Amino acid sequence: MAEITMLTVANRAEIQNGNLYGLGMGWNWTFRPVPPLSLVVRTHVSPSRMGLGDLTWNFVLSDADGQPVDVPLAMNFEYHAGATMPNGSYPGAEIPLWAIFHFAPINLDAGRYQWRVTFDDAAATYPFTVVEPPAQSEN
Repeated sequence: MAEITMLTVANRAEIQNGNLYGLGMGWNWTFRPVPPLSLVVRTHVSPSRMGLGDLTWNFVLSDADGQPVDVPLAMNFEYHAGATMPNGSYPGAEIPLWAIFHFAPINLDAGRYQWRVTFDDAAATYPFTVVEPPAQSEN
């Protein structure tokens, strides 16, 4: 059994000593081109699932119609991680797993998009909007 308990984007994010640190976390709109970003996902996994071995998350960047976005960067991907039971874990205790992915600027057209993440039977989406930058005034 697994549950995705957090999915967000940030200008920059990292994990240190089990704590999440983020700059500009949780934005839901941006100008184009989309600046560098970090995709943050937190999953809770049961010890019995950890014992089954390889963990796989699927990430898809899609448009408002749910169609994967075709961009030159690897925006639709799988992430595999090995799994072992942490020392001191006990049956029934959920284990939090963090994953952060950093991306270079993305040249997306203005419009609605979403990240969709799946892991086992769990799924989460994170919608956001890309808008045209304001016109530059000539002085």
